[in-house]
Amino acid sequence: MNNAGSGTENTEPKSSYTGTQRLIARIGLLLIAALILLLIALLIIGAEPGAILSVLFLLIVVPCAIYGIRLYIGFLKK
Repeated sequence: MNNAGSGTENTEPKSSYTGTQRLIARIGLLLIAALILLLIALLIIGAEPGAILSVLFLLIVVPCAIYGIRLYIGFLKK
C-alpha cells in the first residue's frame, strides 16, 4: 500500500546531532554573523586598525572555540 501524500509517514532523515550541538551551532552562527556585521560597520566608519584586527581575530577564534566545545561535549557523552 502506498502512503504517498497521506502525511502519516515521517520521511525526514534522523539527525545525528544532539540538541546541545544544534544549540551551540546556532549560537556560533549568530556570533559569526554579528562579528561580520561589526567588521563591516568598523570598516565603513574608519575605525582604528586595532579594532578591526581584533574583530578579525575573533572571527578566527570563535569557530575554533565552538569546534573545541563540540569535541568536549562528544567526549563527555562517551
